[in-house]
Amino acid sequence: MDFSFFKTQHRKIATIAVVFMVYMLTTFGVYLTRTLEGNIDNHILAGDMWGVPEQISKNGVSPLYHGAGLTGWDGQFYYYIANDLFAEKDTPDHIDAPAYRYQRVGLSLYTAIVSRLLGRDWVSPSMFFASYFVLVLVATLLGALVLQQRRLSPYLILLWALSVGTQITLFNALPDAAADAFLIVAIYLVFNGRLALSTIPFAFSALSREVYVLFPVVIWATHMTSLIIDTQQSNKDWKSLFKFNANHLLLASVIPFLCWQVYLTHRFGMTPSSQSAGILGLPYVALVDYFVSGLSGNHKLLGAGIFSYAEAISLFLFLCIDTIAIVLAIFGIRKFFRIGDVEMTGLATVTLLLALLYACFGPTVMMHYTGYVKAVSVLFFLIILLTGISSEYEIFNRRVIYAFLLVTFGVTSIYNLRARIFPDVSNFDQYTHMSQVTRDEEITCFKEDRKSTR
Repeated sequence: MDFSFFKTQHRKIATIAVVFMVYMLTTFGVYLTRTLEGNIDNHILAGDMWGVPEQISKNGVSPLYHGAGLTGWDGQFYYYIANDLFAEKDTPDHIDAPAYRYQRVGLSLYTAIVSRLLGRDWVSPSMFFASYFVLVLVATLLGALVLQQRRLSPYLILLWALSVGTQITLFNALPDAAADAFLIVAIYLVFNGRLALSTIPFAFSALSREVYVLFPVVIWATHMTSLIIDTQQSNKDWKSLFKFNANHLLLASVIPFLCWQVYLTHRFGMTPSSQSAGILGLPYVALVDYFVSGLSGNHKLLGAGIFSYAEAISLFLFLCIDTIAIVLAIFGIRKFFRIGDVEMTGLATVTLLLALLYACFGPTVMMHYTGYVKAVSVLFFLIILLTGISSEYEIFNRRVIYAFLLVTFGVTSIYNLRARIFPDVSNFDQYTHMSQVTRDEEITCFKEDRKSTR
């Protein structure tokens, strides 16, 4: 047996772990000492507008943004939820859209479980960050193994792990990278035949970002489609379709998601989706609107200056990544299905659906890079997986795709480092408009919606 092969693979995985930890901890360290004023509690970016729940306030957590008109960031809400999972206390009174925020309970639930296992009676901001960091690290290593199993370079996982979207969400208590991380863990388990075990991370993924419920459903549907075709072609007994098989376990991950939706609808008197404002719209309308305003040198949110052009560039890169995902997915569905790779056929199908959905992002997402880069990060991983169709991919050259992903990673990272990690003025809120990113002209109705549910 050639043990040198295993040593090489372990060395690659160890290198990936080290690169991830050094880069993330270094950038977070700078971000902590500068923007967060040296207090890790501030990473949730809480604002005075919403206040702090009583239990959390008693433990010394206070807003970073002082002033009744400052909203802070969404991460504060998901952190608050970790200490009141079933909305039994005063937490909903401190959340802009409680039904909508609570539907993304996956990350909050995960951090609460970790905290309880460690014997803590509440989830502190530092515990929230530490447990989140471990989750993303584990997903990075398992994602590297997935790429390795698909005969792709495991180092490519760093395009997701170190991306701006992953960094922003990890640093600021947002659930998007957690949804990606749970998804990558689930994909690893599916590829290794652990369908029953994969239902757990699939469930957490859907509970962290609701659209991810498509992954287990579509993979299951792809399995069933393949089985139906095989039954028809081989003249097998159709009763075999109704027999239990491991693939049906994938649907078990949907049950917690559906039950949670029912609970939230009962608890708040409205469906979570009814509180989403400006998330979706007509395809490319919001993208073009903000792209044009950025290209004009006077961005609708950031105003005039270099960051207006930076927004235009990052929006263009977002469009390119989304388009690449759509094209690769279309050809991938045909190719993977033809060679009988059922799991990859399912992933290609979901990638197509996801990329088409992203084309319909509304102003709430497209108004600032911190909105759309969170969503697009997972496409880095999925696009790389889709390039593993064959040794010579007939639609795109792998190296061209990887080079473009690397350019996108580099440009957006420079933008993010300049705007958030190394801002060159003391008043970073005026510089980055961080406290206003969650604000939208339609969000003012959330207070009235919440009052009507009391």
